[in-house]
Amino acid sequence: KALDRLDVAISQRDSYMQKQLQPIDSLKRQATKVEKTYLPQLYKQIGDKYHRCNIDSALYYYQKGIEASKDINNAELEQYLRLSHVALLPVQGVIKEAIEIYDSIAPNVFQQNKAHFYEVGNRLFYFASSFYPIKEYSEYYAQRAYVATDSLVKLIDKNSPEFHLYSAQLYADDNNQPMMIAEFSEVINTVQIE
Repeated sequence: KALDRLDVAISQRDSYMQKQLQPIDSLKRQATKVEKTYLPQLYKQIGDKYHRCNIDSALYYYQKGIEASKDINNAELEQYLRLSHVALLPVQGVIKEAIEIYDSIAPNVFQQNKAHFYEVGNRLFYFASSFYPIKEYSEYYAQRAYVATDSLVKLIDKNSPEFHLYSAQLYADDNNQPMMIAEFSEVINTVQIE
C-alpha cells in the first residue's frame, strides 16, 4: 500500500515541481522591478522556496540576499540570510566551513535571529553528528545539537508543530521514549497534510 502511494507520488513529480516553481518565477519577476531596499527580503523568499526543491538555487539566492542586505546596511537580515545559507552547506559536504561560519556568528546574534540561529544549529550539528564515524566527534556534535535544540524550544511557540518536533528530538536524545512518542503525536495532530 505504501509503495503504491510512493509510485503515485513519483509519477506526479513533474506537476509537484511545477507547483513549487510557479511562485518562484513570480518572485523572480518582482525582483527585476523592486527598489533595492526590498531585494534582500525578496531573495530570502526565493531562497526559502528553493530550499524545498533545489539546494543549489537556494544557496545562490541566499547569497544574493546577503549581498543585497549589505548594500542597504541591514545587518540583521544579512545575518539571518547567512544563517540560512550555512544551514544548507552540509548537504553539499561543506561541514567544517559551515560550522566555522556558524561559530563566528555566535557571539553577535541579533535577538530577532536567535530562534533561527538555534534552528540552524540543530540541523547543522545533527548532520555533523551523523556524518562523523568516530564516536568522539559524533558525540561532540550530538551534544552541540542538543544544546541548540534545548535553546530553541525555549524561544518558539509552545503550541506550534515545530515545538513538539524539537521537543521530541530532545526526548529521543534523553532516551525518554514515552514522551518522545507523545510529542510526535502532537506533531501529527497539528500538521495539515496536503
